[in-house]
Amino acid sequence: MVKLYNAKGDYENAYNLMTQYQAVSREIADKQNQRLVKDLELKYETLEKEKEIDKLQEDQLLQEAEIERQKTIKYAFLIGFLVLLIPIILLLVVYYQKLQTQSLLNTQQEAMNQQEVKNLLQTQELELAKNAISVQSKERGRIARELHDSIGGNLAGIKLKMNSLGDNKPEFRQILNQLDTTYNQVREISHSLIPEEFETTVFTDLLGDYIQTISEDSSLNLRFEAYPKDFLNTINVQLQVGLLNIIKELVTNAMKHSEAEEIIIQLTSPSNEKGIELIYEDDGIGFDLEKVNKGIGLNNMETRVAEFNGTISINTAKNRGTVISISIPQT
Repeated sequence: MVKLYNAKGDYENAYNLMTQYQAVSREIADKQNQRLVKDLELKYETLEKEKEIDKLQEDQLLQEAEIERQKTIKYAFLIGFLVLLIPIILLLVVYYQKLQTQSLLNTQQEAMNQQEVKNLLQTQELELAKNAISVQSKERGRIARELHDSIGGNLAGIKLKMNSLGDNKPEFRQILNQLDTTYNQVREISHSLIPEEFETTVFTDLLGDYIQTISEDSSLNLRFEAYPKDFLNTINVQLQVGLLNIIKELVTNAMKHSEAEEIIIQLTSPSNEKGIELIYEDDGIGFDLEKVNKGIGLNNMETRVAEFNGTISINTAKNRGTVISISIPQT
């Protein structure tokens, strides 16, 4: 249109049109520029926001990485602590069990020591009692023999002499009566010193009763033989007491140490010999005489045999039983 008006020479309209065109162009350009600016601003803001978002995401990733690192460190410390703690716990458990075991062993050892001390005390008391009884029996027998044989014999001799002198005077008869009374008192005292069981029971029956009592109270099979009974029942009471004590010692030792199932005891007096033979046999474990020290039982038995001038012979070996022969001369 501008070119047409210029061609017609209408420069005013051409100028107006040009001015309007330029104004419109400027306005369009301004609007485009404004839109472009807005777009740029929007893009900038978008970029800024994206940067902020990226930064936030990066910070979040860093935080998550730090959290994971902290977790890893904590897990590592925990695992390390557990690795150290488990052996310590195991050591404590083992130590506690060891303490319990040691405490139990100490308790058992203390109980064993107390039992051993108790057994030793009982053994000592038993041996003391045996020795006391032996000494007492020996002393009672000695006193009884002295009263019966010495004083009683003297009194009997005095009485016989006085009877041979006659009894014309009353004082003489009174002295004889006093002698009779004294002699009877001496006899009573002498008999009272002998164990009562030997006064009321026949010797071989007394031995048989003792063997039967032991057999009933234990699992041992005890056999006792005595021959000839009539002669054995008439031997000296002190020898009877000694033989019973020897047999008791033999049986007691067997029950303690021999582990025997059967024991045979024979008490005889051979017709062609003036003496007593005591033979003991068992099927126990036996022992080595050269390696085993004689205990209190054997020593007591040898002492009792020696009191009656007797001899003792022991035949034994490991796992072969034991045979003990005792010979006592009859006086």
